[in-house]
Amino acid sequence: MLFGWRKDNQLGADATGASPGYTYGKSGNVGSNTYLLNDTVPSNRTGRFSTVNGIIAEAFIAGEYGSTYNCTMAIEIRYGGTGALVEVLTLTLSAQRSKVQTFSVAVSQGDEIACKIKTGSIKNPDVGIQLKGDTI
Repeated sequence: MLFGWRKDNQLGADATGASPGYTYGKSGNVGSNTYLLNDTVPSNRTGRFSTVNGIIAEAFIAGEYGSTYNCTMAIEIRYGGTGALVEVLTLTLSAQRSKVQTFSVAVSQGDEIACKIKTGSIKNPDVGIQLKGDTI
């Protein structure tokens, strides 16, 4: 019998659980309205595709060691992998180098997830999201 996370975030015997994590980044100084890279491609061109039905449970942002930053990062979803990107969450650094925050934003298999620095600037940003869900 397989056990996994259900959409209500409870462990059940009716799903294969998964908690994939995805990261985005970009070298150098990154300013407002700049999409971070999914591997080597801007994430608004080719984002990360969700492999689960569930939620974006956590996000983090970090900048280069030795400095603090004032910026807002946004996660956007292209539902079903088609159409326009829709902003679904933001995470703000205020005189900080890094931050982790929990969320509960619905995501489905096949949704395309992009990331950008919405406002402000940051040097050598690394952003990550953690999904929780099932593969049914």
